[in-house]
Amino acid sequence: MTRVALITPWIDHTELLPAYAHAVSGADQVIVVLNGGDPHNFAGFGWYVVGDRPRGFAESNNYGAQFLLPDIEVVVYLNNDVVGEPDWIERVREDVERGALYGPSIGTQTLRGVPIPYVEGWCVAATRQTWEEIGPWDAERFPLPYWEDVDLSLRAVRSGFGLRRAPWPLHHLGGVSTSTTPGAWDGFEVQRAVIEADIKEIVA
Repeated sequence: MTRVALITPWIDHTELLPAYAHAVSGADQVIVVLNGGDPHNFAGFGWYVVGDRPRGFAESNNYGAQFLLPDIEVVVYLNNDVVGEPDWIERVREDVERGALYGPSIGTQTLRGVPIPYVEGWCVAATRQTWEEIGPWDAERFPLPYWEDVDLSLRAVRSGFGLRRAPWPLHHLGGVSTSTTPGAWDGFEVQRAVIEADIKEIVA
């Protein structure tokens, strides 16, 4: 059976714990990267809770990946504000193959007249080998939330990988952490400019 790990950045919002715990109960490994709050709130879930300081979304994902078990074959980067039945992870085991990024939601951003499809970052899955070939999240250029999933998908497509929508029965509440984290929205316009510069270079 394909072994699946989930990596989730987390800051405060313990009210999300029951729904999240139910949704992820079918995973072989759950890594929570704690960016704020009391680690004792996570006791008893059997998750691998790490984190010694606040980190951005991209950096949290990369940091969490360091703690993957050796036999994990599929890695899912997952937000904490999700609701779903645990059998969605069985669908992950069945669907995810080498050579593509997968997720329940494929969005499109249009920059400089160029439509850019991307796997929305609240749930992005790929085989471990695919992640190694695409490379890590770009935490240096995207220290704040927003647009790091567009960058990731753009890099994947430019490297010959596909983007696949997988209709897994998982619901994203959306914006819970960013709505209460000071400065989180600052990344939208700042990091949009980073992507626009990339597009300008590509289409020049």
